[in-house]
This record gives sequence, C-alpha cells and structure tokens, in this order.
Amino acid sequence: MPGRRALAVLLLLSVAVNVFVVTYWAASATRSRMGLIQPVPMAMAYRIAEHLPEPASTNLRARLDALKSMADHQMSLYSDALARSAAILEQKELDQAALRAAIDEARQHRSQIGDALTDAFVSTVAELPAETRKRLVQRFMDKN
Repeated sequence: MPGRRALAVLLLLSVAVNVFVVTYWAASATRSRMGLIQPVPMAMAYRIAEHLPEPASTNLRARLDALKSMADHQMSLYSDALARSAAILEQKELDQAALRAAIDEARQHRSQIGDALTDAFVSTVAELPAETRKRLVQRFMDKN
C-alpha cells in the first residue's frame, strides 16, 4: 500500500508538471508574432495553492511571489527565442541548425520556469504531514 501511495503522489506531481508544460506548448502553438499570448503556469500554480490547506497555501503563494521576477525574465527570453524561430521559418532558405537552436533555447527558458514551479510545489508539499498528503492524493484520485 505505501508503494501505491508513493505512486499516487508521483502521479499528482507529474500531472502538475505536465499541466505547466502543456500550457506553455498550447500558448506557443497559438501565438501570432504581434500578439504574443503569455502562458499561464504561474496563474495555474496560484490556483493549486488555493486548494492546499493552510499554511501550505500561504507558503506556496510566497514561493511563487519570490519566483515572479525570474519567471517574467525567463518568459521574456522565451518569447524572444520564439520570435527568432518565427523569423528563421520565414527565410527563403531554411537554416535547420539555427531553427533547432532557437527552439532549443526557447525550450530551455520554458523549462527553467517549469523547474522552478516544480521545486516550489515539491518544497511546499514536503512540509505537509503525511496524512494531509494522503488526503490530497485521495481527493485527486476521487476526481479522476
């Protein structure tokens, strides 16, 4: 049974990270060059905080507030790399190496945000008593 519980917690963490990544991907897939749509992983992380018991909810929000400057900076670099990718795609002769490099750079910036959000989430739930984590997993499993 402890193995199932650990698997359920890992599943919950995996889902949270995947939601962040999918949001970034979906937002980048629907952007135009002039009207960049900002992905919403920070907003989603704040929504997750709303569902945590106190003081974990407050702790996660504080961790997210501390990440805001870094996330904004990485998001700016991410958008710049995506714009470079679009410019390369528009060229008459496609430079595959340059396109790959620009996409890889964008992914690295996006990953830095995702990694920081994951760390904030993991640090927060690590502070929860085992019984509270168990209830969170059960609530998550009951909804799915």
